[in-house]
Amino acid sequence: AYLEGDYCKTGFTEYLRSTDKQATWIEGHAMSFGQSMAFHPLIDLLKCNFQIEEDDSEDMILEKTANGVLELDPHLEPILPFLRYLLSVNPGDPAVREMDPKLRRAEVFDALRKLLLRAAEVKPQIVLFEDLHWMDRATEEFLVLTADSIPSSRMLWLFTYRPDYVHPFGDRTYHARITLGTLSSENTLQMAKAMLAAKDLPGKLGALIVQKAEGNPFFVEEVVRSLRETRAIAPRGDKLILTRPLDQIGVPDSIQEVLMSRIDHLEEGPKKTLQLASVIGREFTHRLLDQLADFGEGTERYLQELKATELILEKRLFPEVTYIFRHALTQEVAHNSLLEQHRRQLHCRIGEAMEALLAGRLTDHYEVLAHHFEQGEAWVKALEYLCKSAEKAAQAFAPREAMALYGQALAVARRLGDAVDGMTVMDIHQARSALAFVMSDFEASRAESERLLALAHEAGDGIREANAQALYCLGVNLASRSGSRHCFRPQGY
Repeated sequence: AYLEGDYCKTGFTEYLRSTDKQATWIEGHAMSFGQSMAFHPLIDLLKCNFQIEEDDSEDMILEKTANGVLELDPHLEPILPFLRYLLSVNPGDPAVREMDPKLRRAEVFDALRKLLLRAAEVKPQIVLFEDLHWMDRATEEFLVLTADSIPSSRMLWLFTYRPDYVHPFGDRTYHARITLGTLSSENTLQMAKAMLAAKDLPGKLGALIVQKAEGNPFFVEEVVRSLRETRAIAPRGDKLILTRPLDQIGVPDSIQEVLMSRIDHLEEGPKKTLQLASVIGREFTHRLLDQLADFGEGTERYLQELKATELILEKRLFPEVTYIFRHALTQEVAHNSLLEQHRRQLHCRIGEAMEALLAGRLTDHYEVLAHHFEQGEAWVKALEYLCKSAEKAAQAFAPREAMALYGQALAVARRLGDAVDGMTVMDIHQARSALAFVMSDFEASRAESERLLALAHEAGDGIREANAQALYCLGVNLASRSGSRHCFRPQGY
């Protein structure tokens, strides 16, 4: 089932409650900058399935994956090395690391497919993928490959995405698209009354909410919460009254303005906590937040206040307390409420804190570290982690994602200018040329090798120059649409 719209989470929560123990519910999430993060939603899904936490050691992850797979079915033992490789831990089989990336990706896909289908034979599976519009192409390819196995298994896949996203599954009889339309005026009023536990709304407040919300349920929720928090409405007996004239209440015109108003009305401690959390991401741990906070005291009390306002939710308690913004838009508004310079400083601090806290598991977080250091304009660190992220994507045979990450790395290298090592730039062009070749984009491969050739010639690197010449010749010959198959050096050589 494909659900269009941004306001599905409450419905999913209710659905999860209704299924209770009748089915296993697992989730995979995409991130707002996740289109270059190869397989992130699938990795998220595996972590959810095996209950892997961010601070788990490699030995703990090896144990959890082995226990989870073997308890499900001992005959699935051969898939373990490929699942572990996807989780960036020792696969336990040297042949997996040495395998051709394209073949290894096919084996990883097969391992995931076998795991999901066997689990569905044991117990019905409900698999939720959120924010499909942010997913990387490699994950999409796995979903398309596996989709035709769904009708014959006890499995329900749910996807949420924004209306402007075009999903890659085509039209099949066992697919259903559920478009979340706007609420009617009657339903808008009914929702507002239910939230306020009131039979009627005072004065023309109901008409104002209907006019402003335009059928958006998230808007209705946030407006009602804003009215309560600002004490614009108050109970009197069995009725609600306005505490000031309607024209002085000032209901904002957009959901962003409503959220900003709610954030502005927070006390300083909870507000700073929310803003700091927004820079970490949609999901954040109490431990990381406390390490970053400079309030002179812990954040526990402020987090409880934010939970009470429902701006954030408690996602899990064990083994580490983790929170999530109730809606991605809330995180975005809180993030944008910070001054740009302060945001940059926080991104740098978060990157440095993650390096310290996750020192033994950095491979898992290369992309997130690259994001924080890039947003913090710590260009040297950003370049380092972008290159590592790109190499990781290439090894997972996710060439589009790797190409995009190397492109970001080149942009950062240009910012660094003479401060960047020329060898690094040549490495990037060589990798991009090879990736473009793999994707059969021979013109792009030729162009990248031409840049590499110029840099190698300038640096007097004969070996690199010879490699670049070979790549260039391949690109020229394969890109050519004429009958000529001659190779030549670019002008000036």
